[in-house]
Amino acid sequence: MNTRWLIKNWFRVGHKISWKLNFETLISLLYFIPVFQNEFIYRIVQKKHRFVLDYLAENYSELIGKYKKLDFPDIKKSENKHYIWVMWWQGESSAPELVRMCIDSMRKNANGAEVVVIDKNNYYQYADIPSYIIEKHEKGYISFAQLSDIMRIYLISSHGGLWLDSTIYVSQKIPSEIFEKTFYSLHTSLKKTAFVQNDRVHCFVLGGLSNSKLISFVKELLSSYWIDHDVIIDYYLLDYSIMLAYWKFDDIHSMIDNLDSTSEGLYELVSILNNPYDKNKVSRILSDNIFSKLVWNQKHRCHTDGKDTVYGFLLNEVKQEMESGSN
Repeated sequence: MNTRWLIKNWFRVGHKISWKLNFETLISLLYFIPVFQNEFIYRIVQKKHRFVLDYLAENYSELIGKYKKLDFPDIKKSENKHYIWVMWWQGESSAPELVRMCIDSMRKNANGAEVVVIDKNNYYQYADIPSYIIEKHEKGYISFAQLSDIMRIYLISSHGGLWLDSTIYVSQKIPSEIFEKTFYSLHTSLKKTAFVQNDRVHCFVLGGLSNSKLISFVKELLSSYWIDHDVIIDYYLLDYSIMLAYWKFDDIHSMIDNLDSTSEGLYELVSILNNPYDKNKVSRILSDNIFSKLVWNQKHRCHTDGKDTVYGFLLNEVKQEMESGSN
């Protein structure tokens, strides 16, 4: 996250929406620190979530009412083409090594799907992003992270497919049935977290059929929000938008609750990247999880004490696979 942008946005939220919300947001950050994970802080976290959800529900009540009345059958594409969407705004060639490794892991395991790397020079070929959103991004009101959130919803709405954040490492062939689901995301055991979705969904892996009810609602909500605002009420507006649909529409509530429970070890791999390579441990993690969430803005070593690290092993494995595949 860009700390400077977050601070500026925090003051804008106070001036234009609520200083009370800002206070609750600051207190909620404490819940990320284990020593502060207590019931008192958790209640403030929940108050913050309720404020944001109520704000969206009140300001976009007409949109909610519209979708409650709609008979919204899923519209499947007649074409059999599947897409995997990933974005690096400056272009893949400018991406850090870890990001390029993750994108190559997607290609290696795409299982026939086309991997499309979205950047500032090609996005308009795939997503009809409104000009006011691009303008607000250029003015600094919409960060790269929020632009990415908007982009994934527009892409899935238009084409269907699977969005993967650029730091998702894919270790197995992606099952073709994922591309046929009305909605797909990683759904792990519910636990108390500082996030509004409490692990019901993880928006860095997001997919679905084009023009499905949930994706269409979220697209329309985000579009309307950015017509009305030049400040984001919360960094995780996409998560709040999905959870607003979860609470307001019984069919979406059931659909999300019935997602397969997957990727309980989503963060195992990132925790050992700089450790010496342990074949048994790494093999278990990669076989248990199709998708692993990594981070690019930390220092990663390929070797430690004369041995390959887990990161070094993954980097070499993907590189060799891609080279052999191109021959």
